[in-house]
Amino acid sequence: MSKSEIRKNGLRLFIAMPLPKSAVQVLEEWCTAGKQRWQFAKWVHPQDLHITLQFLGAVDEHVIERIVHVLKEVSRGGAPIDLQFDGVGSFGTKEAPRVLWAGLGGAIDKLRQLHHSVTAATSPLGFEPEERPYRPHITLARKYRGGEGQPFTMNSEPLPPNQWTGEEIVLFQTHMNQSPMYERLHTFTLGQG
Repeated sequence: MSKSEIRKNGLRLFIAMPLPKSAVQVLEEWCTAGKQRWQFAKWVHPQDLHITLQFLGAVDEHVIERIVHVLKEVSRGGAPIDLQFDGVGSFGTKEAPRVLWAGLGGAIDKLRQLHHSVTAATSPLGFEPEERPYRPHITLARKYRGGEGQPFTMNSEPLPPNQWTGEEIVLFQTHMNQSPMYERLHTFTLGQG
């Protein structure tokens, strides 16, 4: 199946691990304080916080059934993953970052293996894994716009320690210009078929 066959006028999809309510609450409180400190164009809605495993892009609806099938197999062979927050950082220039993110600690090797399993399972369907190394994180905000008078600095309260277990992977659909903008289409419990 060619890329053009699977990506004609399709739904915008990605595969991710959702966060439990306890982790979302910690990030929501931290971001509320961060909004007073930093001027980002867009802060991620608390219901949209997640750990991306693979971005699929525009996908024809007829391909979804195949994606669901391979994700069932991946989840059956997976297991829950113990995670925790590990700092905050940014992508882009130091003065005006594109993305503000929360880092992850804990069983990161297991999370990387899950990412590899997902990308290996979707590759035969025509979804190529990214060439850049996988850097698991949780996007908190995008497009810093503080300007020259307000350069971005990371001197802030650290994220409080918080441990949780990632137990699901989800096929999400993106609804652009909505808030929250991600809709669960299918949920898969790790370790179950």
